[in-house]
Amino acid sequence: PDLVGRWSPLEYNAAVPGSAATERNHYNHGVHVAGIVGAATHNNIGIAGICYNCTLLNVKVTHQGTGVIETAHFLDGLRWAVANGARVVNMSFAYPTGCASSEMDVVRSQLERAAEQGVMLVASAGNHATNVANASPASCPGVISVAASTPANQLASYSNRGAKVSITAPGGGGSTTPDASSMHGMWLGTPACSTANPNVFNPYTHGVVSTWVTRHWEGNTQVRIPCYRYLSGTSMSAPHVSGTIGLMLSVKPTLTPAQALSILQATATPMPSCGDQCGPGLLNAHLAISAAAN
Repeated sequence: PDLVGRWSPLEYNAAVPGSAATERNHYNHGVHVAGIVGAATHNNIGIAGICYNCTLLNVKVTHQGTGVIETAHFLDGLRWAVANGARVVNMSFAYPTGCASSEMDVVRSQLERAAEQGVMLVASAGNHATNVANASPASCPGVISVAASTPANQLASYSNRGAKVSITAPGGGGSTTPDASSMHGMWLGTPACSTANPNVFNPYTHGVVSTWVTRHWEGNTQVRIPCYRYLSGTSMSAPHVSGTIGLMLSVKPTLTPAQALSILQATATPMPSCGDQCGPGLLNAHLAISAAAN
């Protein structure tokens, strides 16, 4: 309900062209990311999306139910999004290979082409607690790479880091060690998420709250329940930046990718504890939008 009316009528499923770009499994990562970017606001439902008057363009690049993103599907989805008017492309995933690797030649080329067309490219830094230079697309030229902060405004322990981080944004707490359960938190709100198998929730509330859908079977009928939950990760930090860029474009439609990055970095709030590991600091949406308007 918090995403009704937020979507473009256009959608694309790169893994299965011609079919709906809908996640029918129980892990609705894309729904959570979409809510952060642009859930409806001032509607007395759920959460407030950042760019709440932006139009969301739904491009599915994962295999159904597996979360696997083949490079060919990602590139196909990227080309489709650019051709169909995307101003901002949010990439909440990370390949564990640096963009400088020859394996990423085609990815690097396609991203550079999109940036040359004025498309803002935003990518999660990755949740491997290593140098972001070892992850793509975050380390690719023209891409705004986003590390994750905790609720205490510290660099999250799971977040990739390093000189190639463009900026840091809220991603939530938790750790990938000894396991990632602390990054997958609790449900909240009304209606409550179904806890029927295979829906899994852990008793953590230090993540980012956003839209979710649970699914379970009652006899031969699949029951879908819209709800809200806490999740942590750089997948959550990237859409904070994407949504902010959407707001920046709303006050300055002619903004270029280089200008947007410059403004984001110039207006970021320093995080002294990070040193040089999390870019110039924490995203400051208010200052960034004000600077873009001026």
